[in-house]
Amino acid sequence: EQNMALAAAAIAAAGIAVSAADLSKGVESTRLPGRFERSRIGGIEAVLDGAHNEAAAIALAELFE
Repeated sequence: EQNMALAAAAIAAAGIAVSAADLSKGVESTRLPGRFERSRIGGIEAVLDGAHNEAAAIALAELFE
């Protein structure tokens, strides 16, 4: 949510007109490999995530609580 809000603010600040529907469509079609990516490894379901900083690691851990 925070990333989308920041992107929308940057688009608005640049003076680019984008509808809320187009923003939603963009978010829905976005794929982030390595971000909470579910995979099977040796028959075991695994979650792959490149949590690259403390905030990302905390957010990932909270998903499992």
